[in-house]
Amino acid sequence: KQQDCRQKIKTSAEHLLSLINDVLDINKLESGNVEIRKETFSLPRLFANCATILGGQAATKKIQLTTAFEEEQFSHTDFIGSPLHIKQVLINIAGNAIKYNRPAGSVHMSCKELSAENGVAQICFVVSDTGIGMSREYLEHIFEPFTQESDGMSARTTYQGTGLGMTITKKLIDSMGGTIEIESEQGKGSVFTV
Repeated sequence: KQQDCRQKIKTSAEHLLSLINDVLDINKLESGNVEIRKETFSLPRLFANCATILGGQAATKKIQLTTAFEEEQFSHTDFIGSPLHIKQVLINIAGNAIKYNRPAGSVHMSCKELSAENGVAQICFVVSDTGIGMSREYLEHIFEPFTQESDGMSARTTYQGTGLGMTITKKLIDSMGGTIEIESEQGKGSVFTV
């Protein structure tokens, strides 16, 4: 009984920490206080770290997580940018893909270089899933704060969360000069391209 209580306390504490972090992140982003760092990082290592972090979450939900990173396709593997924020974007998107998936579903993450000219590389990340998908109506509002799609039940009760994850993700991508595109069909899954 004590072990069960400790597990419930731990799960609740992690959830509360996640909610507080979301609120703090959105507050910083809206006030313009987020510092997008320029530091050297290894893209293969960053991608592998994201997969490791998400792997535990996927295993817990019995979701198959696969990745594709073909290092030989890249002209460079070390970059200058904001690894913390890139990691946050990938974990937000793939974390949602795991959270909103169906039993025994799958999530695939890939990374490729689109171009590398004059010291600037354009990298494309794709996260696709076999999850519950999203309606067209919801996609029009996905980046608005506190937005969650509902299928008749409260999404906030069913899946937990603040509805700030995609708002934060979009603001981070914008602040790093990137783009995000989403293709989704209800009942068939989604594809996020960053």
